[in-house]
Amino acid sequence: MGSLLQATNAAEGKNSTVPSSPVNVSNTLQVEEITRDLHAPTHSQRNEGKQFEISRILNALKAFKDVVYKDTRKYRMEARDRFTRIHHQFEKSHETVSGVQHELFVLHDRLDTLCADIRSIKNILPAWVAKREQLRQEKLEMQNRMSGLEERVTIMESMLNIKASSREEV
Repeated sequence: MGSLLQATNAAEGKNSTVPSSPVNVSNTLQVEEITRDLHAPTHSQRNEGKQFEISRILNALKAFKDVVYKDTRKYRMEARDRFTRIHHQFEKSHETVSGVQHELFVLHDRLDTLCADIRSIKNILPAWVAKREQLRQEKLEMQNRMSGLEERVTIMESMLNIKASSREEV
């Protein structure tokens, strides 16, 4: 115990009685260990330090959790707003697409009707062209007859005029 007191006093820098015997290495190591142990905090000090560190870490984690929660909440709100906008745009687009689809169905029906009309016209067309050609031929014949009749009328008028003029002369 005397060596412990001497080592403690030596570590604190107090004048103490130093043994007159030469210091061996093992004694020096013991003094260093004792000095280190004296400067080291006690068990309760270590526990208080650990508790302080733990509470400091817990407070930092709580602050981090609050920041993360606020940021997460902010991002969730922004994501919800973005989703709502996109969903609204999708609904409008879906309504537009539905309207366009309806118009396409109507146009498709109209196109089917027109195709049916074209097919019926295509079936009727040769007969119509033949009838038109027949009517054109009849028209030409009528025009020829008319011109022949006009010539006869002209000849008859001239003959009547000649007869009338010859009667007047008489």
